[in-house]
Amino acid sequence: MIYFYHYLLELPILIKWDTGIHLDCFKSCIEIFLDGTKQTGDGCIRHFAFETDHVDELVERVRNAGYN
Repeated sequence: MIYFYHYLLELPILIKWDTGIHLDCFKSCIEIFLDGTKQTGDGCIRHFAFETDHVDELVERVRNAGYN
């Protein structure tokens, strides 16, 4: 997964620690856990996080698009 986002898409590493990494995604952050302690199956994302200063605006936009 790091290969895809960091090497292929060239997203810079913001922070890296033993069990995870934050990648700069323009004005957002992609957080990937590297611990590998859970089997999630092929193509499954266990956790996907974004960082923003506009939480309320984004939540409203997502809800207006029909998502919970």
